[in-house]
Amino acid sequence: MWKYKQNTIYIVLKRLYHIILLPIRKISGTIYEYNVCKWMVKYPFAGPIFEHNLNENSIVFDVWWHIWLFSDWIIDKFDPYIYIFEPVNEYYNLLTTKYKNNPKVKIFEFGFSDINKSIDIYRSWDLGEWTSIYKKSDNVESIKLVDIGEFLEEQNITKIDLFSINIEGWEYEVIPRLIETNKISLINIVQIQFHDFVEWANNKRQKIMLDLRKTHSSIIEYEFVRDILTKIN
Repeated sequence: MWKYKQNTIYIVLKRLYHIILLPIRKISGTIYEYNVCKWMVKYPFAGPIFEHNLNENSIVFDVWWHIWLFSDWIIDKFDPYIYIFEPVNEYYNLLTTKYKNNPKVKIFEFGFSDINKSIDIYRSWDLGEWTSIYKKSDNVESIKLVDIGEFLEEQNITKIDLFSINIEGWEYEVIPRLIETNKISLINIVQIQFHDFVEWANNKRQKIMLDLRKTHSSIIEYEFVRDILTKIN
C-alpha cells in the first residue's frame, strides 16, 4: 500500500509540474515537448496505453526495445498471450529469467525491420537508460533484425489483438512493412510512439498515419507521444 501511495504522490506531482510547464512548452517547446505536457495533464496514469478490450485469450505483441513495465502491466491486467521482442542480449536474458515461469510469454532475441539484417544499436545511461539505432554512444553492440512480414508468415500468426511499438525511431521501417505486406490487417489495435529525431520525421509520420487510416481509425492522437488506432470492421 505504501508503494502505491508513493507512486500516486509522484504521479500527482508530475501532473502538477506539467500543468505549470504547459504554457511555456506551447510557446517555446517542440511539438513533442508540448504534446508530452498535454498528455501528462490529461492522462497522468497513462491510462489509454493500458485501457484496451483484451482478455486471457488475447494475443499481444510488445515491441519495445527496453525492459519497461508495459508487459508486466498488461499481464497483470489481462493475462494474455504475449510476444516480446528484445534484440539487446543483456535485456533478453533478464526477460527470459523474469518470465521463465509464465508459459503464455514468448521472448525473441531480435527486433523487427523491413528486411533481415544485423545493425549496431547504442546504449546510454544519460538522462535515464535508453537504446537507439539513431542516437550514438560509446556503448554499442550488433543486433539482429527480422523482416516482420516474413516472421508473421512463418509463425502463422493470423491475428494480433494489440501491437504496441516503441523502438526509438525504427518504427518508420517497421510500420510501412506491415502495411506493404498487408499484415496490418491482422492487427486489431495499433499503438505507436513515433519519434521526432529521425530526419523528415513529421512527413514520415503523416504518410504512415494516412496509410493506416485506410484500415484503422484513430482513437488517440498525440503527435510523437502516442498514436492509437483500432481496426475498422
